[in-house]
Amino acid sequence: MVAATPALLSRKLAKADRAPALMAKAAQARVATLSLRADAVPTGTHLVQLGAFSTQEGAHRAWRHYLAINPALKGYRPVITAATVNGRQFWRTQAAGFASAAPARALCGTLKAKGGVCIVLANPVSGGPTAAPAIRFASNRR
Repeated sequence: MVAATPALLSRKLAKADRAPALMAKAAQARVATLSLRADAVPTGTHLVQLGAFSTQEGAHRAWRHYLAINPALKGYRPVITAATVNGRQFWRTQAAGFASAAPARALCGTLKAKGGVCIVLANPVSGGPTAAPAIRFASNRR
């Protein structure tokens, strides 16, 4: 068994002292501010997010790309939303119009089987015409 040196203990204590600050910073990074008009709130109970892009045009171009390679998306409406994460602007590309979580998960599974990536989200709930909706991840529970 090797005894810890004072220098090693000092480094470990310094890391432990930074841990709460790093955890707070990580939690803050997960908070996103959405920009979505009240009249643009998508219909249905769930969304399938296909990606996030640095420009609005990139998000629209991505929808056209996804539509071309995944014909199953033709029955759904594209939703492009602005999100600010850690001070950076992103545009999310989502498919809307799912009546429940089951068809959203099924479509996401189909996309993943073809090598795509996606996440299923509960539909934003608007608190009024000026309130920003909250995005909630869909639960696997029934």
